Amino acid sequence: MKKRAIIYLRFSDPKQVGNTSEESQEKVSRNACLAESYDVVEVVKNPAVSANKTNTQRIIELLDFCKARKGHFEILMVYKLDRFARSQE
Repeated sequence: MKKRAIIYLRFSDPKQVGNTSEESQEKVSRNACLAESYDVVEVVKNPAVSANKTNTQRIIELLDFCKARKGHFEILMVYKLDRFARSQE
């Protein structure tokens, strides 16, 4: 049986540079799911509206998101982990 995947997109600005736009993230994530034979059951688009949150807060939100959908998926596909955290320098 195929594993079920949720694609979780996080973006700040529709015109992001470096191929991290919402569309680019979704395309790369869908291709990765296809390559691994995952069945995409949901695509979640999370605009990053606040730069005031800490990395810990962002990870807690992501874990809460996963807990709320427990049993509905096995794989959480993200474009890059750095989409959830900012440099602290």
